Amino acid sequence: RDFAESDALLQRLLDSGVRVTDDHRLWRSDDRPFVVPYRQEGGGIPRLGTGGTTRIEALVLERGAAKASKDYRRADALEAELSRMGVGLDDRRRTWRYYDAAPLPPPRYARHGGQEGAGGAGGGGGGGRGGGR
Repeated sequence: RDFAESDALLQRLLDSGVRVTDDHRLWRSDDRPFVVPYRQEGGGIPRLGTGGTTRIEALVLERGAAKASKDYRRADALEAELSRMGVGLDDRRRTWRYYDAAPLPPPRYARHGGQEGAGGAGGGGGGGRGGGR
């Protein structure tokens, strides 16, 4: 790893008008903010009159752009609109899902000692996905 060379390359990109974000491995050559797309998780169907999945994905991206530009009032308003449409967001996992979607199955773990999903040494089996939005 040559950090000096990496820093020099990053400076050349910046001088050329290219911005880079290492945390999401993205680059842009315009003045628009970085927006990391969310993916749908689970099933479910859109409520009538919501415009369907395309409309939801557009609102989720618009909310991301509002957050990236620090317009938190707009981001909160978009999240409230999505909630009225029956959509929940998980910002940590970068996912969205319909509230009425069937719950996801618990994660499957590799087999160790003939016990699948046993939680490993000293751990409880867990189960469930935990709280959160």
